[in-house]
Amino acid sequence: MLPRQVVQVFNNDGSAITVLSASASNSGSIGIGTNDPQDKLHVIGNVKASAFIGDGSQLTGISGGSGSNAGVTTFNTRDGGVTLTSSDVTGALTYTPLNKVGDTVNGNLVIGGALSTSNITTATGQNIGFDGKTLSNVEAVVATTFVGALSGYATSATSATTAIALQTGRTIALGGDLSGSASFDGSADVTITATIQPNSVALGTDTTGNYVAAISSGPGITVVGSGSETASVSLSNTGVLSFNTRIGGVTLTSGDVTDALTFTPLNKAGDTMTSNFNVTGNISSTGTVTASNLVIVGDYVTLNTVTSNTEQVVIQNDGTGPALKVTQTGLNTVAEFYDAESGLAMIVANGGNVGIGSSSPTEKLDVAGTVKATTFSGALTGNATTASTLETGRTIAIGGAVSGSATFNGSQNITITTSMVGTAAQITSTEVTDALGYTPVSKSGSDTITGNIGIGTTTFSAARLNIGAGTTSIGSLRIAPGSLLTSAATGMIENDGLAFYATNANTRATIVAAQFYINTAAKALTNQTAAQPIFDKTFNVEGSTWYAFEGSWIDEITNTGRTPQFSFGGTGTIEKITYTSICTKGVGVNPSANLINAPNYVRCTKATEQALTAGGGTNNAVFISGVLRIGSVGTLIPQISYAGGVPGTSSILELACFKINALCSSAVNTIGNIA
Repeated sequence: MLPRQVVQVFNNDGSAITVLSASASNSGSIGIGTNDPQDKLHVIGNVKASAFIGDGSQLTGISGGSGSNAGVTTFNTRDGGVTLTSSDVTGALTYTPLNKVGDTVNGNLVIGGALSTSNITTATGQNIGFDGKTLSNVEAVVATTFVGALSGYATSATSATTAIALQTGRTIALGGDLSGSASFDGSADVTITATIQPNSVALGTDTTGNYVAAISSGPGITVVGSGSETASVSLSNTGVLSFNTRIGGVTLTSGDVTDALTFTPLNKAGDTMTSNFNVTGNISSTGTVTASNLVIVGDYVTLNTVTSNTEQVVIQNDGTGPALKVTQTGLNTVAEFYDAESGLAMIVANGGNVGIGSSSPTEKLDVAGTVKATTFSGALTGNATTASTLETGRTIAIGGAVSGSATFNGSQNITITTSMVGTAAQITSTEVTDALGYTPVSKSGSDTITGNIGIGTTTFSAARLNIGAGTTSIGSLRIAPGSLLTSAATGMIENDGLAFYATNANTRATIVAAQFYINTAAKALTNQTAAQPIFDKTFNVEGSTWYAFEGSWIDEITNTGRTPQFSFGGTGTIEKITYTSICTKGVGVNPSANLINAPNYVRCTKATEQALTAGGGTNNAVFISGVLRIGSVGTLIPQISYAGGVPGTSSILELACFKINALCSSAVNTIGNIA
């Protein structure tokens, strides 16, 4: 069931405006060109307005133009509006369509020879024609309609259940008191004109035909022609027969009417009129007039209420139809709504177009003003005052002393990269003071700030330049990469894109990012067969970076003859590595005299396990130094393992240390001013 319609306005061509009442599933909708609106405003047709308000993010069906096809674009390599031959169809279908099992012929099928089949079926409404041919050996023909002449007829033994017409038309005649006849063959309905035979019904004796035997009259009424079946009867009134005991052509008073009705008809509360009430003059009522059907005829119908009422006309409908239905049978406008101050507010023109602020709407909705809606649904042409995206992206350029440009269509924020044109203008201290309205700091003639500066912090008494703490998304200080100074300057920090440099006393040195760790207590190893970390910490490395590393430690084992091995673990990818290790066996801790033992030197170019000495002692002192290149970001873990001999327990003594420094990008092999 459709939602209850509050207002429905009809034009003579059936178009309508429908306003739905609010319900649990519908908050009230207006339909133009439809009686079942699906949104707040549902228009079947075009919508025209001076402007539209809303972001238009849910607009659909927007089309920038239209085109046309002058003929068949292509069919079996034949272009344009051409007549296709059977070879074209066969080539396009990749098979010969005739005699194809299961094929359906959508058009006419013309067969020049014989047709042999067990069954012929056509779509509903289609015909089978046999031009000058004969159907033979047919058991049955089933069809909705037979068109054309059918020879032969149905015998009694093989009669048709139904037929359009009888083979021979028959005459149907009336007899007795009525006469009349008509020819009937079943092809169409017939009507028999009946005539009552003379003297067939005796006056005063017919109880079914309601014939009147005689008409008599009283005072003031004359009867002419009564008493004969064929006579014409006429009545004439020479005066009021009787009304409240008053006889003759007289003027009745209100008292006469009251006496005849036995009640006073005017201002009678609760009276109900069950028949039609026709008034050619005016009707005035200060109360409620209730009528099941109220017809008002006149050039103008005016409804006025007293000034104390808030509504002029209130229509309440508890039925299933519209609360207000307006039908225009002529060619004039269906409805017009006026405002006393601004004139025409809305018009429903002939044809169903609705104009708001427009007296001659040319579209289904023609608004002379701004349209505001939560959502626009359907095709939208023209330009909106505001939109989420501009139809044409625009270039925003910066001129003058600064240059830069970017394309902007409103779909997202943009940043314009700018650069100074020529020599940048220098702002003087006076210009800054005038712009701020106060002197920001102590300024001398050379525009030197003699006080301290704080950036991102209000605490700046400890240094000339104080920078606030960074966050996870904003760093504290960034020095953009560039070219190094030709001559190093004391106190300068520089970035050439490969490394940072600090200059002290005109000597430039690389600022190296280092990670350093010292064991402050001995570290017991869990076993001697598998590689395990030498230190309690894991070192983090960046991808595509050269690193320098060095380490020193002493391992202590219970069983001699075990060979110590060094390797790197972790998730970082080592692309290149080289290092040198020095391992001395049997080193005592804090000896009372110098001990001279032969060291073992090893140069290694792999990250996997490498023996540092053959057959270690109870204490093995190791020093290692080298460089490596990391391919992908990850972790780096120095490891130790043992091979050979009898396993025992082992540990790394305290004060073992390891340091790794990030040098530069792996794309280069030179840092600094190297000729």
